[in-house]
Amino acid sequence: MRAALFLLGCAALLCAAKPPPPVLTDADRARLEQGRVALLSELDASSGDSTVATVMGLVEIAAPVERVWEILLSRQHLVDSSSVVRSVVPYGESSDDGDHFSFGLKFELKVAFTSLDYWVRRDLHRKDGYMTWLIDSTQPNDLKYTEGSYSVFPAPTGGRLWLVYRARIQSGKAIPRWLEEDLTEGSLKTYLAYVKEHAEAPSTE
Repeated sequence: MRAALFLLGCAALLCAAKPPPPVLTDADRARLEQGRVALLSELDASSGDSTVATVMGLVEIAAPVERVWEILLSRQHLVDSSSVVRSVVPYGESSDDGDHFSFGLKFELKVAFTSLDYWVRRDLHRKDGYMTWLIDSTQPNDLKYTEGSYSVFPAPTGGRLWLVYRARIQSGKAIPRWLEEDLTEGSLKTYLAYVKEHAEAPSTE
């Protein structure tokens, strides 16, 4: 699977405040100890709506939280982490008071023969350790809806942290299963692994 919509979305309630840390199974903990991404929830088919998908994942990172945010906020890393992201362009006004950083991004994607453009507003809360995003409904999006969050927590292992990704997307039209998986599970695993690799890499400075 290739990385694609690594910013998909969580439930609206989760975006209003920092979600609690997830409860892990023994299998999840084993994956983290092996340096792998733990996929904590599968595609959500409970609604019977083939245009909706949800996902949640977790990775353990041995790096300072500031380095993790640096990568998550980097537009270049967003492009480099995925073969389908053509560009990530800032738009609108942004504000940063040292704790709360609010900004807009336009994503241009190419998945197989499908092109997707959409706009999101992101909000980073440094002190509380989480960042949310929500589709900008004032823009001509090719997606019907998307929202989600990244959250960081101290890991049980000293000197490490957990990065949790929660996401939900509604395409507005039925999409093939392989594409649905690419937009959720594939992109989630690939992007979290990418963040871990680059956050833990030795500094070149």
